[in-house]
Amino acid sequence: DPKRVTGIPFIYGTDLVGGMMDLALDPNYSENGWIYFAYSHNPKNTADRTSPAMTKLVRGKIKDYQWVEQETLFEAPDSILVSGGTRWGSRLLFDTDGFLYFTTGDMQQSIAEGLNPQLPSRAEGKIFRIYPDGSIPKDNPYYGQEGTMQGIYAVGTRNVQGLAQHPITGAIYFTDHGPKGGDEVNLLKNGGNYGWPVITYGVNYNDSPITSHRSKEGMEQPLIYYDPSIAICAAEFIYGNMFPKWTNNLLITALKDQEIRRLVIEGDKVLSQEVIIKGIGRVRDVKIGPDGALYVLTNSPDALLRVTPMK
Repeated sequence: DPKRVTGIPFIYGTDLVGGMMDLALDPNYSENGWIYFAYSHNPKNTADRTSPAMTKLVRGKIKDYQWVEQETLFEAPDSILVSGGTRWGSRLLFDTDGFLYFTTGDMQQSIAEGLNPQLPSRAEGKIFRIYPDGSIPKDNPYYGQEGTMQGIYAVGTRNVQGLAQHPITGAIYFTDHGPKGGDEVNLLKNGGNYGWPVITYGVNYNDSPITSHRSKEGMEQPLIYYDPSIAICAAEFIYGNMFPKWTNNLLITALKDQEIRRLVIEGDKVLSQEVIIKGIGRVRDVKIGPDGALYVLTNSPDALLRVTPMK
């Protein structure tokens, strides 16, 4: 349907990578109509790049092509917004227990100011877990701790652009878009610290070092990392009947390398991988559709592709 929905909030996107970042339907959408999306936001609702900003998460409904009944689920307080930042994160995932996970990027500028992705008092570089109404689960690692953002589930990420839950084990895996080298696939743990920017396998884009450390006690190691970088993006597990030989394999997408990779994962180990699609543009997202086919979103060129097995 080409008719546009009106009434959506102002989207701050002057840095060319911001915008409306991800969208998810409530697991009970057919009954309640809730739609969730994350976007780059500054409270002044201006396009001025110097205005402080941060990822925001809302939910609402569409009625007669109007966005209505909006509720804010996450908005960072003004005191911890970041000016001139980029790397927004903003991936959404409902797990089978009904929790909603969302991610924030490190906002780039926050690194120059210190180790904000490591601090539970800051929003940058985190994975959050909440209930669909925005309330906080009591078993979150910082629940009840004064001076923290209690929705935080894991810290120390750079720019998580992929979240996927294993169809059988229920484990959640994520992709973290690294610097030059250092793209990662990780296993999500309650209270996990994924090290950024204290440890990394990457360097700055000008080849200068970010840190001399690749590991540190108390910080998680990736299941696999990519050096040189592939510009890792989305993640999705294969399920359904259309690709039976690949059931429960993890798909990851790449922007720079313009490809989709299939990873065979067992617990915290990547047993093998292969490139299954190459050269179709910068692959932003991949999802299994209701029909079992792969739906692939690219830019350069901008396209939505449907992929099925060769007959």
